[in-house]
Amino acid sequence: MSVAPNVSHERWNDRELIIAVSRAMEMFSHKRYADFLQQGGADCLTKEWFDWFVVTWTVARTVAKEKRDDVRRYLDTTFRLAVLADRDGTVVDEAANFIGRQGWGANEVQGGSSTAPVSLVSKIAFFLNSDTFIPFDSSALRGINELRRTKREGGQGRLNNPSYRKYLAAFDAVFKASDSQVSALLEEPWVKVVSKHMGVGAQSISRRGFRRKVVDNLLMQRGGRQFTANG
Repeated sequence: MSVAPNVSHERWNDRELIIAVSRAMEMFSHKRYADFLQQGGADCLTKEWFDWFVVTWTVARTVAKEKRDDVRRYLDTTFRLAVLADRDGTVVDEAANFIGRQGWGANEVQGGSSTAPVSLVSKIAFFLNSDTFIPFDSSALRGINELRRTKREGGQGRLNNPSYRKYLAAFDAVFKASDSQVSALLEEPWVKVVSKHMGVGAQSISRRGFRRKVVDNLLMQRGGRQFTANG
């Protein structure tokens, strides 16, 4: 059983929270993301959107260019259905491994398979079901490890090259410990005013997926991430 890091010792300061909330609003109101994040999921992953997405999120290099459309169709059909039922992240690891076995990844490995694009798959999982999934991000992992601390320091020990399932469990522990603080901030009047001006509805602000993205942003900030427009 995973034990939540002692976030009460590592309480997010006001500056961290304000930046994280603002970045979440920016993402949820973005014209390329709003249908997924505010409307509960776009009807399909179009080729135009997917081609734009893999470049913007710097994951185009993780799949073979000539197999990109095969990956898109798989993620938009079999995987789309799977993420609605999964709760622990297993489906992301399984989908990434499936893509690897099909040889659709960027780099070939022994036996005709290829590398498994876990980062890409996790990001699509987030857009298809943001209430459960969160993108696998190296900066956020550094943030998680800062909170976990080493066992020598009396902490849980750092995660090294975790599966997505283990990464999501670690994230969920931080989210559970942080949610009351994030939720309290989101009740402040200025948040409601700013969100309205940015085109993020009150219903979206109150969603679990929005609060989880705020915590994801907090972890990326702790991990040293410099934000860009893709969030």
